[in-house]
Amino acid sequence: MIPPIEPGDNPASLTPDHRADLEKSGLTPETIAAAGLHSILDGSRIRELLGDYLSRTTANKMGACLAFPYFDAAGEPMTFTGGDGTLHPFVRLKPSVPRTDRQNKGRKIKYESPAAAPCRAYLPPGTRAALADPTIALLITEGEKKTLCADQHGFPCVGLGGVWAWQKKRDRDAAGRGTGPRELIPDLDGVAWPGRKVFLAFDSDLADKPEVQWAEYHLADVLRQCGADVRAVRLPAEADGSKNGLDDFLIRHGPEELRKLLASAVSPARPAGDDRPKIVIGTDQYRVNGEAIAALAAGANVYQRGNMLVRAVRAETDPDPHAVVRRARRWCAPCPRHCCENCSPAAPAGCLCGGNRRSPRRFPPTRRSGACPPSTSGSGGRASATSRPPSITR
Repeated sequence: MIPPIEPGDNPASLTPDHRADLEKSGLTPETIAAAGLHSILDGSRIRELLGDYLSRTTANKMGACLAFPYFDAAGEPMTFTGGDGTLHPFVRLKPSVPRTDRQNKGRKIKYESPAAAPCRAYLPPGTRAALADPTIALLITEGEKKTLCADQHGFPCVGLGGVWAWQKKRDRDAAGRGTGPRELIPDLDGVAWPGRKVFLAFDSDLADKPEVQWAEYHLADVLRQCGADVRAVRLPAEADGSKNGLDDFLIRHGPEELRKLLASAVSPARPAGDDRPKIVIGTDQYRVNGEAIAALAAGANVYQRGNMLVRAVRAETDPDPHAVVRRARRWCAPCPRHCCENCSPAAPAGCLCGGNRRSPRRFPPTRRSGACPPSTSGSGGRASATSRPPSITR
């Protein structure tokens, strides 16, 4: 059963700091009350809502938490089945003293979600009735306060707990990457999408965050498959460089300026960037090996020679039209330059290619390979490969 409402869960119970935080996002007392926002001061209640993965000490150190209850399209509290098999309300919390995420460069965890719960969509009061009517345009943004602010100004808006929180959990391959089709979470899958105009409105610093760009792109792609007409809203930063979220923009510029941005919104394009496979170095050797194997298998022109991961940049047929001749160039760790099998007499001492004038170290001359077909892009000389390892993160 759903845990009963506690005294600290009273929607009228807000600490001065929490009320000021909500007012900073432009939320009126009426909006705050309709959304059921409230403060929770009891560490035990915080653990009850989020899960006992938090120690009592940690929960108490988080201080007062601003609670955002989630409601479905009918206005009923959203629930999830906990590890004990009972129903719990889905409530996201904003701690006064955020925890530090040691696995993510020590960043602060600004919002906490129930540990055993799947992702849910935040549906503010004024938006719920619009979900079944595809003639009404919908905005989608990240964060409850931004969603409430848009809803308050007459823009039906659906909120996400994170830029990737719109999709179901996917299976993982040996390298830890998601596989299989991307699917909307049930809260979004139940929305009437065919023919509906949808505007994705993420923060103005999206241009500096490739991960957010990819999340936007994939969300737009899935919604288009559902029949929606999807556009991306580009919120501008302020003249002094200050970031604008959806709530910031509405407070600073008003709803009319937002309507102008909606009118000029365009379909999001596929992001550009480094598409090389990534290998994250760690102590879990099995995962690292899996990522390395995946990197090798990512393209036919990536292969291994000795202990080096290299990429063929030119391939040219020799007298046998079915053979490919390749000669390797590699990066020598002690050398500040690329070295080939014919090292210069001035090569620094310790060069892995030798640097010996009389007997330079040579790679095996040729080998036949079907992995890299002949290329017509190169010209002259024998085929060569240059060391270009995948992007590696330590």
